[in-house]
Amino acid sequence: MAFGHGGMPPPIEKGCPGNPALSRGCFMMSKNIPDTAKKEEDGSPVVGAPPTGKAVGGDPCEVMPAGLPKGPFPDKLKESLMRAALAEARAAFRESEIPAGALVCTLGGEVLARAHNRVIGLSDPSAHAEILALREASRLIGNHRLTGLALFSTLEPCPMCLSCALQSRLEGIVYGAREPKWGALGSVLDLNSLPGLNHRLSFLEGGVLAEESALLMRDFFKARRKNPAWDPGSPLGPNGASQDGVK
Repeated sequence: MAFGHGGMPPPIEKGCPGNPALSRGCFMMSKNIPDTAKKEEDGSPVVGAPPTGKAVGGDPCEVMPAGLPKGPFPDKLKESLMRAALAEARAAFRESEIPAGALVCTLGGEVLARAHNRVIGLSDPSAHAEILALREASRLIGNHRLTGLALFSTLEPCPMCLSCALQSRLEGIVYGAREPKWGALGSVLDLNSLPGLNHRLSFLEGGVLAEESALLMRDFFKARRKNPAWDPGSPLGPNGASQDGVK
């Protein structure tokens, strides 16, 4: 097939006029994060802070597409499962990885797999906590389909992780803090609402122990800003303390 532009496909212009799906606004890009969004002192977005008009039930960290139920987990079980994911996030912190943790469980709360970010340790850009947990769950049950299972994540999944979850036919997702730069469940875009998909989540809940997840992220990046020489794998944690002291 011949193309102009030196043999390359013509670029899609801003606003995606060459892509009807994007033109319909299904990605809900920057309009969901106004310039007035809450920011840290250095100007960076606050993890866990909601985009205007997206807070649910008065909880500043809970973000859900309208009409999607929260899922079958009682509050105590839900918090217990998220704390298990947070333990994985703290393990990532101690390894100088971005502190995100995830687990895959049955709808009754039985944990099948858990993981934390290992992008640096594995030299693998796809080694996010959610991806690794989904891989381990699939290996455990011997099936790439994870029908009837749920994913708990300390952070709102990114497009890569959410795409993998949808491909696995996962039942639903529960997450902690919003991800204002990469969140694919309403913060930056909403992949679950993309037209034409043959599978969507049947339940979704955000904001579970969101403050704890957000605090861990803030501590991590404050340490990185305070000590630019902090290389991955070094023992330096927040405020110059040993990462072994992370609770």
